[in-house]
Amino acid sequence: MRWKVLAAPLAAVLFLGNWSAAAGAAAGTPARTAPRVPTGTLTLVTGDRVEVTDAGAVRLHPGPGRERVGFVRSGNGAGLTVIPLDAQPLIAQKRVDRRLFEVGRLLEAGYGDARTRELPLTVAGGQKAAVPKSRAAAFWDATLAGTRKGPVAFAGTVRPRPAPRVRAAATEHSLKVEVLGRDGRPADVWWQAENLDVPYADGYGASGESVRLGAGRYAVSAVVVEDRPGEPEPRVSMLMNPDLRLDGDTTLTLDARQAERVRFTPADRPTARDGVLSAIMRVKAAPGLPWEYSTRTVIVGAASELYAATTGSSSGLLFGAGGVLVEPLIRLDVAGPRPFPVDARYLAGELPGVHRLPAVHGDDSGGGANAEGALVVLDAPEEDDARLPDRVARAAASGARAVLLVRDGRAPKLGAKLPVPVLFGTTSAAARLRDLADAGPVRVTTRGIEASPYQYNLFHHTMGQVPDRADYRVHDRELGMSRADYRAPGGPFSTVLQTTAEVDGHGFGSPTFALRLPATRTEYFSTGPGLRFQRVVLRDHYAAPVLVTRRAYRAGEHVNETMYRGVLGPTFAPPAQDAGRPAWAYRKGDELNMAVPAFGDADGHLGVQDPEAGGDVRLYRDGELLGSSGRSGEGAFTVPAAPGEYRMEADAKVDVPGWEVSTAVQSAWTFRSARTDAAVPLPLMAVRYAPALAEGRAPAGRRFAIPVRVERQPGSGEARIKALTVEASFDDGAHWQRIRVRAVGDHWRAYLRNPEKGHVSLRATAEGSDGATVTQTILRAYLVG
Repeated sequence: MRWKVLAAPLAAVLFLGNWSAAAGAAAGTPARTAPRVPTGTLTLVTGDRVEVTDAGAVRLHPGPGRERVGFVRSGNGAGLTVIPLDAQPLIAQKRVDRRLFEVGRLLEAGYGDARTRELPLTVAGGQKAAVPKSRAAAFWDATLAGTRKGPVAFAGTVRPRPAPRVRAAATEHSLKVEVLGRDGRPADVWWQAENLDVPYADGYGASGESVRLGAGRYAVSAVVVEDRPGEPEPRVSMLMNPDLRLDGDTTLTLDARQAERVRFTPADRPTARDGVLSAIMRVKAAPGLPWEYSTRTVIVGAASELYAATTGSSSGLLFGAGGVLVEPLIRLDVAGPRPFPVDARYLAGELPGVHRLPAVHGDDSGGGANAEGALVVLDAPEEDDARLPDRVARAAASGARAVLLVRDGRAPKLGAKLPVPVLFGTTSAAARLRDLADAGPVRVTTRGIEASPYQYNLFHHTMGQVPDRADYRVHDRELGMSRADYRAPGGPFSTVLQTTAEVDGHGFGSPTFALRLPATRTEYFSTGPGLRFQRVVLRDHYAAPVLVTRRAYRAGEHVNETMYRGVLGPTFAPPAQDAGRPAWAYRKGDELNMAVPAFGDADGHLGVQDPEAGGDVRLYRDGELLGSSGRSGEGAFTVPAAPGEYRMEADAKVDVPGWEVSTAVQSAWTFRSARTDAAVPLPLMAVRYAPALAEGRAPAGRRFAIPVRVERQPGSGEARIKALTVEASFDDGAHWQRIRVRAVGDHWRAYLRNPEKGHVSLRATAEGSDGATVTQTILRAYLVG
């Protein structure tokens, strides 16, 4: 068993959900939304952590050394399940309890990391063991290696599944599912049947196993992971019958030999060989269920072979094939009469720049007669893992410039700090290089880069079934192209970027890639009716604001896009409907509801923060405090029906290393409001600044002009701006001075002289002709010097 699925530049976060399922989406949301799962983080028995956010996103933090393991997400609500691919055969063999991966139910039952640091398990002989979550990865390694005897089972308790509002059929039938691999043999996997008519009436079993289920419609699926002889990366097949009518005892065969290859090849960029591929099958559920779709998602590394097949068809099935492709961080090109590339990734250290090295085959000890200044190629059988650090150290002592490990299996874990860069070959080309080097030194050129200068975001979808051909060769002229400029919030800043395809407003999960700001790169996007892409830039800490962009692209279109252009502050520019809200701040009946983005950039991109980051929203009526949300950027309040004067105050702050601008944002709005029947946007305003900044900074000690606009929340009326004042502070708001403001057409310009160094904070007050006002303070709005 040697699963190793995700590719080199992936960050240690994998998104399996869609950011746009925003929290606080009360009135005006679609009739059915995914049921709310208890939020929090859960450490799995594998050492991977699954986080369910207030915004409805599901993201995965792989455990140590598991950044490239694939995952399957299925289920909704309390039935949310996330299973690593290397756990699948153990579940099918009943060596590991599937309940250990039922994230929704475990969070609901209080097994999240905020409430317990241990996993309650039973091991060999039924012995109970409380495994510390900090040791889960090591526990799982021993389980995979087979050194831990006996089955691993969940020893805790969870609540029974909720009684469905739609009653399950009284009649039960037997469903037997036989799953075959691409070699035609029975696969050692589990299958799942999701009821499309009744919530929480699902079933699952091992291949060949029969399960009793109520009569009805089911989406039955399985994922088969198989070794490929001579290749480190596996073959993964996603199989589904999207509309099985269970009206009698039934045997279903899911056959991977019928699956189509899922692949994307950028014809104009042969170096785009790293990244991920995904297959998504989404089946429409019956009216009346609390969720709209039953979804299965598989994500694997680009060096894997991915296949997909449907047995039968369904008008309610959407099949999506996705690819996010980039240039590898390290490339090897073998010279000679028949040159060829070797795909590799780092296991330790880095080898930046271009190096022309002889490649030599190292001996069993790790050294070699010609190792001086060479790329030493070492065989690395799995049984030799304990000796690998010593062998690498001996190669370094012999003068090796770097080491390439070759294995027909998953990459080893190298815990020790090693003296030279260590690479791992991700395809059989590495073994080909080893065989050549065994006969004598081979000329190799290595090319190491800090980050890929481009990224292909590719997606193709069909309705009803998997298409006859899902192997796509794409040309740049068929795609939209963006010259993307990601600014930094001060100095260099490490983030991750997730780019998700959306079809008719429904998002498909995707992994994230490391992105160090500032960065400028070329991004390509698939085009088509109803297709757009959402980009999310975030740190692995939600206290740092998250930037979200959305747009569709046209074939052959070239655009320039800038993200994080200052000044970051409150904005009403992004459509609230994209977040499932009728407006960013609205009244419906006797409730005032607000979730105004506090960190939007100057180009109108959505900038939001984790509600638990330490901010607050307070509401006053006629001078009396009605309530406080205790949450950053959002709050919902019940208010009297009669007309009244309201004051709403919102505070947000950022205390994250490296984040140097817009460190605190405070807004205070005043307005009148009375009971409404429908959701009515509140007459709120936001003051927006767009100074000309170089590398995020303004010139020091010079007279400086700042373009200023006042945004009104869409749908809140056409009141004009009666008055606008702006103040500046050079000492974090301890002292303020009013600066000159001049109207220029539909906006204003504010004038000041920047200090010789440091930063500038801005405070503005705007008043509308309807009597509504806003006072907005942004500490460290921009840096100077």
